[in-house]
Amino acid sequence: MGVPVSGRLGEPERLALMNFQYPAPLKPDAEPNRTEIDVTKQVMTLYIDRQVRLITTISTGSGKNYCYTPFYKTVRVCEDANTPEGRFTYTYFVNAWHRSPLGQLYKPFYFNGGIAVHGYPDVPVRPASHGCTRVPMRVADYWSTLVAKGDAVYVVGKTATTLSAPNVINPKQSALPGTRTVGGVPSVAGQPTTTTGAPTLGPVESTSTSTPTESSSTSTTTSTTEPPPPPPL
Repeated sequence: MGVPVSGRLGEPERLALMNFQYPAPLKPDAEPNRTEIDVTKQVMTLYIDRQVRLITTISTGSGKNYCYTPFYKTVRVCEDANTPEGRFTYTYFVNAWHRSPLGQLYKPFYFNGGIAVHGYPDVPVRPASHGCTRVPMRVADYWSTLVAKGDAVYVVGKTATTLSAPNVINPKQSALPGTRTVGGVPSVAGQPTTTTGAPTLGPVESTSTSTPTESSSTSTTTSTTEPPPPPPL
């Protein structure tokens, strides 16, 4: 709109709503049922039968570097928070809070390994996640009724960041600056997932010990792929 973000509806916003037009499709020749994630504008558009069904604000990968410890591993992996471009398909949905290495995701629908569209309490108008596509909680409540496993997902645009070199930390080493340590070992929030049949999960962001967290981008290490966790005993 070309006006500062104020969080309030004023005259400029009223005029914009009166003259609203749907955005041009990012992939006009793609499948009639598809999700388009515009990383540049931080907007997600859902098409059903080639018609716009939903447009929502989102928050994708922040581009910041961070570290985590995958499930059932003893080394820490460092990577950049990116939402990779490309064509993907929805693969797995969890109709609940879903636990990941550093926290939980609200009703995630996975489409690229451990990257999902999922609800989150904080969806700023800028990239802020660790790779997932955050949507408002109220949208996550009914998102799974609009899309289905196998539907196409297009991610267009890149996070403004330069990928860091691969970095794996031995647990006996000191943590990187900014990470918390317990007994000289970098601490890891969260416990192994209790959902059987879950997809391979990457890390998720954690802003506090009480805030749910989300899934990660593709790792810059040689390999971070984990097999699905075993079922609970």
